[in-house]
Amino acid sequence: MTKATRRPGWDSGDWTGMPPVKIWDYDPRWAAQYEEVKGEIASAMGDLEVVIEHIGSTSVPGLAARRGIDIMLGLRDFSIIETCIERLVGLGYAFHFAQADWAHLSRPGAKLHIVPLGSERWVRQLLFRDYLRVHPETAAEYERVKRELAVTHGANGQSYVAGKTAFVEAVLERARREDGQACEREARVRAASRRTAALTPTLSQREREFCTAS
Repeated sequence: MTKATRRPGWDSGDWTGMPPVKIWDYDPRWAAQYEEVKGEIASAMGDLEVVIEHIGSTSVPGLAARRGIDIMLGLRDFSIIETCIERLVGLGYAFHFAQADWAHLSRPGAKLHIVPLGSERWVRQLLFRDYLRVHPETAAEYERVKRELAVTHGANGQSYVAGKTAFVEAVLERARREDGQACEREARVRAASRRTAALTPTLSQREREFCTAS
């Protein structure tokens, strides 16, 4: 495994002398920066099966954020993780850690998160991002929470991140509930369109499985 580079504060837990968390107004250039980095990463991955997504606050139009583009790489086969890390280190990224379902690297301006494609981490990140993208009022509330935390907990990045947990979990629960309701409505429409199910008020087992998997 590639040797890890420890990050002051994040890996040491000692935030003494570290610059405080700062929230920057949304910058429309973030989207273009992501596309540039994505292209570079895709070229480096070559024949490896990798899906690349823009995540985090910089991926939501209009949302203020800490600087640095967050990018998630989803691997269909997580056993190739070491090869991915080696290629990314070749692009100038520092490797920080690897867990059973998550590896993290960074360089100035970009933070990479490598996870198994379709894993819980993958789904949570995209669900949260997509919900904020279509619910600007929730994105605005999230920004308010972040700005307040930057004032009250900005001296310790880990405390700042932990302070967002309750809000993030509440949004994820809301997103899952609304997605489930939409899926059930769609399934009922499909059932109603079939003569054999036109009078059946409940969903079939296959339709319930579809809702669960979607």
